[in-house]
Amino acid sequence: MLYFHRSLYILLTLFLLLCSLQTVNAAPGGVGGNLRIWLDADKGITGTTAITQWNDQSGNGKHVTQNTAANQPSLNTASSTMNFHQSIELDGDRDYLQTSGVMPNDSDDMTFFIVTAADQSSGEWNQLIGMGSSFDYPHIGFNDNANEPFYSNGNFLLNYFYFSDNEPMRFHEPLIFSGSMEFNFFSSPAYNYLNGRVNSSVPSISLNSSHEGDDNFAVGSGGDDNNEDLDGRITEVILYNKILNTTERHQVDSYLAIKYGLTLTNNYLNSIAATIYTLDGTYNNGVFGLGKDTAGSLDQRISRSFNDASGLILSTDTNFTLANTSHADTLSDGDYLLTGHDNGSVISTQTSDLGTGFDKRIIREWKVQNTNSVGAINLQFGTLPTLATGESYALIGDNDGNFSTGSTVLKYSNNTSFSDVTFPVGTSYFTI
Repeated sequence: MLYFHRSLYILLTLFLLLCSLQTVNAAPGGVGGNLRIWLDADKGITGTTAITQWNDQSGNGKHVTQNTAANQPSLNTASSTMNFHQSIELDGDRDYLQTSGVMPNDSDDMTFFIVTAADQSSGEWNQLIGMGSSFDYPHIGFNDNANEPFYSNGNFLLNYFYFSDNEPMRFHEPLIFSGSMEFNFFSSPAYNYLNGRVNSSVPSISLNSSHEGDDNFAVGSGGDDNNEDLDGRITEVILYNKILNTTERHQVDSYLAIKYGLTLTNNYLNSIAATIYTLDGTYNNGVFGLGKDTAGSLDQRISRSFNDASGLILSTDTNFTLANTSHADTLSDGDYLLTGHDNGSVISTQTSDLGTGFDKRIIREWKVQNTNSVGAINLQFGTLPTLATGESYALIGDNDGNFSTGSTVLKYSNNTSFSDVTFPVGTSYFTI
């Protein structure tokens, strides 16, 4: 009897340990090493019209808080603008949330990712995150001089990192604002990326061997300066105390891009760094899709591309408006279905590159990459040519992108929605 109870205890302990390891290992894009803080607006927020706390998902317990009513951001419910996810709203008047001790050492390098949608410049220095006693060591954001990305830091005097205004901050659209900073005495370069595209300037300063990341940390203005407020939304903040290598950065970028419907300039990777969508030079536009990746902390059940003129939405069920988490949980771990288009018109039609039995098709073509056998999904287009009497839409699929031969009808519809559509595993193409 004693042996039985001891064996049961050991088995229960091993089970709990495995569950714990699974929870800890889930990280943005599967990149968990050196993760210091991770804030996700879908999780761990206390308050709606006035947020008092936003919980850290990294496991380090660095929850950000705000007890002063005048400085409390508000919570936006999930919307299609943020690809059916929640966001926090900062009103441009000293809204911020704060914690301390995020970085373990004041000389650690850092890499950060911030998903934001700024409404406008609300001062000379618009702060997304800040560290230190005055939140300037470093300050990460953009300035009102051509809205160029801008950082600050320094050991003895506050120094400034100015990036090229050829790649400026953009307003009224969600962006992955990311970058990294190295801290060396003689040369400390900094990098900035918008949706994965690197800024052409790489500013570097000397006498910059430390920061104050082991002191205060703020999301938003920090509250000490009217010129450092953010007017806009933030949905996710991720910070590492190291410089991520290119593959790791692309993994985190891919996780964020798929989650928020944003198009990158590099191939999309899953949590084990395998390619799940290849940018081939043609179908590089409006890339988005569905995916479930437990190790990468992704479960995207409805999606749209923010910049896709066709307004195409993919969903695991026939609802195309509700929050991401409310949709049918039909995807298996490792499933991805991503699509991008060739930037052809969705309004104009052509009579070429078309199989027999059809009069015309729209000019635009989409490529689909189905990884790990995603089953039936649902599509809704916002814009398609108007049907004449007796006409219907046909969703036409093809294995090589030449629709004049070998194409098949995946589904017919009398409106702009197509239900229970299954794309073949691997790469295929479709048009209407």
